[in-house]
Amino acid sequence: MPELGEDFGTAEADLTTAVDVTAYTGHKRAAMRAHASQISEESFFLALPDEQFTQAFGTEWFIHVGAKPGISESDLFD
Repeated sequence: MPELGEDFGTAEADLTTAVDVTAYTGHKRAAMRAHASQISEESFFLALPDEQFTQAFGTEWFIHVGAKPGISESDLFD
């Protein structure tokens, strides 16, 4: 696995929105499995039990351009 550089991802301080998507983690796991050329069935992520998978992938994070830094929103359409 290649090393991730310091510029990988986004600093938590820059995030503004956290959306609870736990109701859709089954769909997320299925989508990951459907992309076998990008993630193998033996992947650590796909091997996680449902509870841990939901804990790891149950939140989607966004940056609302123009908003002050810090998590202050939980819905993209409010």
